Amino acid sequence: MAFQGKKLINDPNDVVTEFIEGLVETYPGLQFLDGFPEVKVVLRADVSSSTFDKVAIISGGGSGHEPAHSGFVGEGMLTAAICGDVFTSPPVDSILAGIRAVTGPMGCLLIVTNYTGDRLNFGLAAEEAKSEGYKVDTVIVGDDCALPPPRGIAGRRGLAGTILVNKVAGAAAAAGLSLADVAAEAKRASEMVGTMGVALSVCTLPGQVTSDRLGPGKMELGLGIHGEPGAAVADIQPVDVVVSHVLNQILSPETNYVPITRGNRVVLLINGLGATPIMELMIAAGKAVPKLQLEHGLAVDRVYTGSFMTSLDMAGFSITIMQADESILHRLDAATKAPYWPVGVDGNHPPAKIPVPMPPSRSAKSDESTTTTGSTSQILEVAIEAAANVISLRDSYEWDSKMHRGATAILEDLKNYPLNDAAETVNEIGSSIRRVMGGTSGIILTRLHLSSRDRYSLFCKAAYAQLTASSQSVVTANQWAEALEASIAAVSKYGGASAGYRTLLDALIPASAILHERLNAGDDPCTAFVLSSEAALAGAESTKNMRAQAGRSSYVSGEILASVPDPGAMAVASWQIDKRLDKTCWDCKMVEQLTEEQIAEFKEVFNLFDKDRDGFITKKELGTVLTSLGQNPTEAELQDMIKEVDADQNGTIDFLEFLNLMTRKMKDTDSEEELKEAFKVFDKDEKGYISAAEIRRVMTNLGEKLTDEEVEEMIRVADVDGDGQVNYEDFVRMMLGK
Repeated sequence: MAFQGKKLINDPNDVVTEFIEGLVETYPGLQFLDGFPEVKVVLRADVSSSTFDKVAIISGGGSGHEPAHSGFVGEGMLTAAICGDVFTSPPVDSILAGIRAVTGPMGCLLIVTNYTGDRLNFGLAAEEAKSEGYKVDTVIVGDDCALPPPRGIAGRRGLAGTILVNKVAGAAAAAGLSLADVAAEAKRASEMVGTMGVALSVCTLPGQVTSDRLGPGKMELGLGIHGEPGAAVADIQPVDVVVSHVLNQILSPETNYVPITRGNRVVLLINGLGATPIMELMIAAGKAVPKLQLEHGLAVDRVYTGSFMTSLDMAGFSITIMQADESILHRLDAATKAPYWPVGVDGNHPPAKIPVPMPPSRSAKSDESTTTTGSTSQILEVAIEAAANVISLRDSYEWDSKMHRGATAILEDLKNYPLNDAAETVNEIGSSIRRVMGGTSGIILTRLHLSSRDRYSLFCKAAYAQLTASSQSVVTANQWAEALEASIAAVSKYGGASAGYRTLLDALIPASAILHERLNAGDDPCTAFVLSSEAALAGAESTKNMRAQAGRSSYVSGEILASVPDPGAMAVASWQIDKRLDKTCWDCKMVEQLTEEQIAEFKEVFNLFDKDRDGFITKKELGTVLTSLGQNPTEAELQDMIKEVDADQNGTIDFLEFLNLMTRKMKDTDSEEELKEAFKVFDKDEKGYISAAEIRRVMTNLGEKLTDEEVEEMIRVADVDGDGQVNYEDFVRMMLGK
């Protein structure tokens, strides 16, 4: 269904004249002839036909392609631009008026896009001007590469390549060349340029209904700048594919649109068609340059990206390639005062990429760093991973993508965190977030620099400062509580929000209060933490009924926000959402009793089961290992084994769950029978000890091929009493870590 096009205009019949009035008000170097509405001519304010001693360069055509052509009027480019009505060739009398206004004794060159109406009207005006005694020459530009030859008498359409031809001609004229020489340079430039466009929508003329010719998910290759049908309609493709297709079409040796071959130098122009964001144009430019260089063997000497010749509100872009040499580049680099020619493009590019400056290396850790025990670092790792996973998952479909990027960065960097140092780990989390997150969330979760002396953190940095301020070498529960309180104070100070503003503070403030309250009441730190996390989630949920007074949400209608919790509050409450963190806290008292060596040993055992190294033991992986050890558990038995330790009920066993199981087994006084069964897995012939051959057999079944030296080392470590054999007593001592 077609709808009336939405335009910010007055009378559709006045759009061109009102555009010209606004243009000359904006750029004092321009003026227009007082002949509205029939005569619509923009010209240089410093030029008079009686005194102008250079060749005048005149172009033009139907309006609706702005900034072409009036936006390129200025010293060093066009002397005048003749404007027709929207998509309508200007009348002969209007063109004649422009010629008379700016043409001096050196004559004028008309640069005309290859459309029948433009050729006829500019041609007739040229002949009339010659009859009046003016020196006039004409160059026709047809740079379209979308339609296959033969193209009949109409030839190739004039597109954005015309802008480059205008620049070459304008620079040649400014250099004082004769009309014949200027025309020769312009004609040569027109023969060296090719253009092809891709449109995602059809333009809508002022006062007209929208076109539904291009449906959802469709694009048109070679669509004309007046909305004429192109070469083909296709499904929308990634810009990589689109750019490759367009470049291949322009440079095709079969069609021979332009005389460009491998090893040539070229100029690239990426032109927006009216409704294409600069971001998308720059993406196209960034893809086109390496493709020209690597796939087509061309040296790209200049790149111009922006909107040069549009089609009202058409979405899409065109790509123009011009063969370049020193003469062409000299003309393109020449100075101009045309308001819409890109400033400062001279081809002298510094390296495209330079290294990211890194912060100064931190000094060596002192003996008073805020360390954690080996088992605590394992718990810290799991806690960080669990929270980041929740944020990443929920953000991908509930929150905006900044939180997702931050959580992903944490997961990627986690392996490099100094988990034995709590303060530095918090600091590194802030660094990960700061690297990838923008917006308010990124600032709140990282730092704000005030001066070289004063560094204030908004969340992680404030917590880091609080943790490192203590003289204690091991972080205590009270220190974590103080760090959270300091982080909240920093966020409130620099963000301006407080409780009730519908921000993340509405989750953090009650969490901090409960944590302090329960610790002061003598609660176990794990209990206090769980209650604190529950308070955070309750606080986040309470934001559903709050009016936003800070952040981006404060600009959104209260009706829209009703019954929707604040995303930032939900994000900081995410540790309570994942059951793994509650479980992590409750398990910590047991796991804390393990040494780093024991944890490392259990990790090796865990990896034997976790064949794909994804951090989880599945039912299939558990069954595979047990079968290789000579056991044949049923599906139900495997399910029961996993259910026994699967605290978060996700159907798999993660390392913390496995670690907790091993810890419980070590404390289980009724595990004698289980140890005997485990010993029998190795001691198949029941001779009372485990030999090297038996160790090798079991490990091979588990997928671990060991050398003789490795087997001997395993026996040496397990042979606690030094008799050269691993008997049952040795095995028990090894399994129980005694």
